[in-house]
Amino acid sequence: MPIQMSPQNVMRILLERKRAFLTISGTIVFAALVYLLTATKLYESYAAVLVQIGGQDIASPVVEGTAPAAQTGSDLAKAIVNSQISVVESVDVVRAVIEKVGLARLYPKILAAADTPEEAMNDAIDRFVNKDLDVRVAKESTVLKLALLNPEPDLAQEAMDALLDAFMHQQAAATRQPRLNFLNEQLDNLGKQVDEAQNAMLEYRRKTAIGSLDLERQLMLKQRDDIEHSISESLASATGARAREAALTAALAKTPDTIQLADENDATLRDRGDAIARLAVAEARYKVAQQTYTPGNVLLSDTKAQLDLARADYARAAGGSSARVRTGVNTVYQTLQTALQSAQAEASAAEAALAQWRTQLAQINQRADHLNEIEGDMLKLQRRLDVATQDYTTYLGRAEAARISNDLNNAQITSLAVIQKATLPLKPARPKKKLILAIAIVAGALAGAAWCFLLELLDDRISLSPSFDEVMGIPVLATLPYAKRSVARLR
Repeated sequence: MPIQMSPQNVMRILLERKRAFLTISGTIVFAALVYLLTATKLYESYAAVLVQIGGQDIASPVVEGTAPAAQTGSDLAKAIVNSQISVVESVDVVRAVIEKVGLARLYPKILAAADTPEEAMNDAIDRFVNKDLDVRVAKESTVLKLALLNPEPDLAQEAMDALLDAFMHQQAAATRQPRLNFLNEQLDNLGKQVDEAQNAMLEYRRKTAIGSLDLERQLMLKQRDDIEHSISESLASATGARAREAALTAALAKTPDTIQLADENDATLRDRGDAIARLAVAEARYKVAQQTYTPGNVLLSDTKAQLDLARADYARAAGGSSARVRTGVNTVYQTLQTALQSAQAEASAAEAALAQWRTQLAQINQRADHLNEIEGDMLKLQRRLDVATQDYTTYLGRAEAARISNDLNNAQITSLAVIQKATLPLKPARPKKKLILAIAIVAGALAGAAWCFLLELLDDRISLSPSFDEVMGIPVLATLPYAKRSVARLR
């Protein structure tokens, strides 16, 4: 019947059905005591291993064709520690421990019950990993705490020592695989590729007569600048010479080829004629200088000074006395003819030089076009050489790292450090008597109480006052305790 769960009702139910409560709870506690008395005592050997993260003297494993994961800080440390837990619980490590200690010593019952040695080994490995071995990580650290159970304390310590040795060896083999022979072979192949790329580059340079594109362009640009400067000078020289030619031609057209000569004072006449010739030449040069140079130029000023000096000489010569005059060849005309021929020759030479410079400039431009055409092939050969050199350098570094890893592996240097060796247990670790008794007492009390409440629910008699009020609808005035002896006497 329904029960109102009040403290008074609960105590009443437990007291009324105390025999059932004590029977259930006592049975559970008795079973726990029997288990504690009959269970095999297991001794636990402890050890602690420090997993070093980022040690400078420890070579990190490198997997070909992969990039390191983007992990830092605690995530990276956690990943590394978990990987070490996987190593210590691996089949190879456990098998090495069992084979070293002996399957008959560790698990004689498993060996006796198995049909084949391999089946016994598999069962022993499963028992070792899932029941006897416990690997945990110390809080906020990279320390692995290892615990191993065994019925014999000495055997537990020996198995733990064997586990540490196998763990160290397997970790070294897993994280350091030098691949030294493979890397040396790859290094030789890459060296041949570098030599082939270098020979191809040298042959192409010999064929095209180009050592370096950048250096060739720099030299070519310098030559172009020099040629363009020479062209400018030749053009200016040719222009000036043609201008002088035109001026001298005009002056020659105005100058008579014969002049009157004096019978006396011929020296004065000769001086006058020389002065006239010098004046004509000075004027012609001054006109050419005016067309060639800008005002204020030093050369123009010098030409102007020469013109002024020629005019002064002419004025002095013209002021001299003359006697009888006679005609003759005009020396000025002859001088102008000589100057004209000189100007024509200078103009022709300047134009010839200009044509030569322009031819060289065309050749330079043609060379530049040729460089642009072969630049693609040159860059391909250079890239091939760069890639081969980079690959060779990369493998050279990896080969050196593999050599160092191989030396570390041979010296048994790993990223693990044993900070606590296997302990020799003095007291049994299993079964845990206090814990089992406490659990049995609590479980017995709960089971007994549950059994009492179940019996109360299945009982259709009215034993509680609240239940009587609900069923009969009549208030309870008083309750009397149940007494079997009193009822028997009344009868």
